[in-house]
Amino acid sequence: MEKLKTISIQGKPYVEVSERINYFRSSSEFKGWGMETMIESQNDKNITMRCVIKNQEGSIISSGIAQEVAGSSFINKGSHVENCETSAVGRALGNLGIGTETSVASYDEVSNAKLNQTKVIPMNKPKWNDSHYEPAVKKLQDGKTSIELLEKALDIPTPILDKLKKISILID
Repeated sequence: MEKLKTISIQGKPYVEVSERINYFRSSSEFKGWGMETMIESQNDKNITMRCVIKNQEGSIISSGIAQEVAGSSFINKGSHVENCETSAVGRALGNLGIGTETSVASYDEVSNAKLNQTKVIPMNKPKWNDSHYEPAVKKLQDGKTSIELLEKALDIPTPILDKLKKISILID
């Protein structure tokens, strides 16, 4: 298998789902194969989706399942269904062996796992001041923090938070 393009997430290489899909669609190894996604369950807050990959004969060769909670992250505030489908597709392709040099996990799973490993932050958050801005941007660029961590650690005014979110999107 050819080496796929990776990005760095907190210093670890990660093959994005779009890169995995492009490889699957363009590789002669998978010519005539198909991919199907379906909703397994859904309510107001949660969605669970499955992706199956079938060979030319229609036999299921790989599958992946994902679950997302509406509003649980920045991306899930408006796109939890789409994010869930992308995660399921990424897992199915990863289970097929595409883009799994380091991990089958999706970008969001890796990011969320990093967030969940952090220490508990006290309720009395320090107030944001201008001296926080440059170090925060630098840590975002280096992948050493996230918007979610900054929000947990500091009482950030909405205009500053919006600006940091825009910077974070540009970095991704």
